[in-house]
Amino acid sequence: MQTYQTRERESGDSAAAGYEAWYTNSKGACFDLRERTLFSQAVRRAQHPAPPRLLDLGAGTGRITEAVAPSADLVAAVDFSLQSLRVLSKKNLRSAIVVQADAVALPFPNHTFDAMVSWQVLQHLVLPDLLALLRECRRVLKPGGRFFFSVYNVSYWRCHGICEDVDWNGLYYRRLDPNYLRRLAAASGFSGARVSYYKALPSSPPALGALPGSAALATADRIICGVPILRRFGSAYLFAEFR
Repeated sequence: MQTYQTRERESGDSAAAGYEAWYTNSKGACFDLRERTLFSQAVRRAQHPAPPRLLDLGAGTGRITEAVAPSADLVAAVDFSLQSLRVLSKKNLRSAIVVQADAVALPFPNHTFDAMVSWQVLQHLVLPDLLALLRECRRVLKPGGRFFFSVYNVSYWRCHGICEDVDWNGLYYRRLDPNYLRRLAAASGFSGARVSYYKALPSSPPALGALPGSAALATADRIICGVPILRRFGSAYLFAEFR
């Protein structure tokens, strides 16, 4: 494990107990709902002809594991943060098992999973490790399997076109665009990529304050992120499907 990844694991361990409350409060309930819905709908699309065997890569405390587990026959929740996995284990998700492992050397045989999900993980890997991880993903997926994941959007207006950076806590991250994701898909053995956008609205948009709750705001966000001229610069995140 690289030094920067060790720092990421230490951060995950220290934040595990209160992470989900912090995430929902800082990002907003609208964003939380929108993100969970994106992954759960994607997994439901992948379950024909039967409920899939899933890998949740970088599962952390299980926000997305919770969202996809009801549609899956099995979810292997993988993370290198032991404390995060302990939080996940306490949720007692019927179809989930937890696995502590390094994502660039997955402890599974070839063609084990029907689909994979990964929520804001790939953006924290330098390019050689990112390519190694994606090749591992392709290896453990069955032929025709799908990989659904989210990353930062480099074109988001607040990012000022900065592709790579290190935050105040010493954690590395990168931002990507759809064309770069398609090149990554080809370089790691996937046959294609489909990319969409989400989170154009702030956590508590004043102009939409009268709308009835998170579901309405999540719908508004989906509509805004469907408009080409708005989504490229107005959306903070990309949602991708590699196949």
